[in-house]
Amino acid sequence: MNTKSFRITGSDVFTAIQMYLAYYFAKAQMLKMMVSVQGMTINWLLCALIFISLNLVISIGLYGKTRSHSALQTLIIYAWWVVLLVPTVTIAFIKCAWIGQDTLILTLIIVAATIVSFWGRANSRSMADPVIRGILIGLFRVVPHLYLTYRVILAGSSRGLAPGAVWAANITAFARIATLCIQGHKSNWDKGTKAMLLAESANEGSWLLVTLMWYIYR
Repeated sequence: MNTKSFRITGSDVFTAIQMYLAYYFAKAQMLKMMVSVQGMTINWLLCALIFISLNLVISIGLYGKTRSHSALQTLIIYAWWVVLLVPTVTIAFIKCAWIGQDTLILTLIIVAATIVSFWGRANSRSMADPVIRGILIGLFRVVPHLYLTYRVILAGSSRGLAPGAVWAANITAFARIATLCIQGHKSNWDKGTKAMLLAESANEGSWLLVTLMWYIYR
C-alpha cells in the first residue's frame, strides 16, 4: 500500500481548521437567533447561501478539470459551508419577517448584476471572464452587507449578530482568500480561481464594515 498518498499535509490541517470555524460560525449564529434577531435580515444569510453555492459550482468545475488536491480542498470548504448555511437560513426564515426592504435588496442585486453584464458586453467581456463572474458573485455579499450595516445603525443595536459569528466570519473569509491564493499559485491563476478570489475579497471588504458597526453598536 502506498502510505504516501495518505499523508496529512499542512493545507489539510488548514482546511480542517476552516471547517471547524465555519461550524462555530453557524452554531453561534443559530443559537443567537433563537434569542434575538434585532438588526438581522433574512437577506444577509440567504444571499450568503447563494454566494457560497455559486462559488461551489465554480470549485466543482475546477476540480473536474484539474483533479488537484488544492481544488478538492476548496470544493470541500464550500460544500461544507452549504451544508451549514441551509439550516441557518431556515432558522432565519422562521425567526425573521420578510419585509419590503428584503425584496428591495434582491431587486438591487438583480439590477446591479444586469448593469455589470451589460458593462461586460460593452467591453467585450463574456460571462466566463473572471472579473465579471467575480463581481456578479460578490454582489450577493456586498449589497446585503451594506444593507445589514444600515439596519444595525437604524436599530441602534447589533444584538442579533453573535460575537463569535462576527469574528469567525472574518477569520474564515481571510482563510478562504488564503486558500484561493495558494490554489491560484499552484494552478497558474486559472479564471475560476481569479473569479472566486475577487468575490471573496469583496465579501470580506464589506464584512469588515459590518464588523465595525457591530463593534460600535454591540
